[in-house]
Parts: sequence; structure tokens; C-alpha cells
Amino acid sequence: NAIAGSIIGAVGTGIFLTVFGYGFYGGFFTSLSLDSAEQRINDYVAEHGSPPADNEGAALLAGETDGWANELTYTRTENGYEIRSAGLDGQMYTDDDHTLVR
Repeated sequence: NAIAGSIIGAVGTGIFLTVFGYGFYGGFFTSLSLDSAEQRINDYVAEHGSPPADNEGAALLAGETDGWANELTYTRTENGYEIRSAGLDGQMYTDDDHTLVR
């Protein structure tokens, strides 16, 4: 019984670390991706004087992914822009999205 308990405990710990580690590291790499994407947009603004239109911004961020391999999205807003990651669940506009608004 002690061996079975140890095995169950080890498996449970492994699952816990995998799930929460995946979320933590995904969030860390998403922050890096958002910073990189922001720099691309800021470079565009420095050259053109205002944020790019949606299609231009999307082209600038093409291939930029978050920590869960989801592509980042770009939206021009009335006062600036938004760059969004779908987050861990891979679905846009849910509670786990990572969003940079400028």
C-alpha cells in the first residue's frame, strides 16, 4: 500500500507540475512575444506617424506566436492598437487571453 501511495503521489505531482508549468512558461513566452510584437508596431509608428491598419499590423506580426503556439492578432483601435494572444485555451476573447493595449 505504501508503494502504491508513493506511485500515485508521484504521478499526481507530475500531472500538477506539467499542467501548471505549461501555463506558467506559456505565459512567460507570451510576454516575450507581446514585447517583440509591440516593438514591431512601434517601429512602424516611428516611421509612419500612426499605428498600422488591421491588415498592415497583421502582416507585421505574421508568424509571431504566443507561448502556446497561437498566432498573435492585431487590431487598430480608435486611440491606438491592441495585440492579443488567445492564451492557454487557444480561443480568442476568453478570460485567459493575454492582451497588450496601447
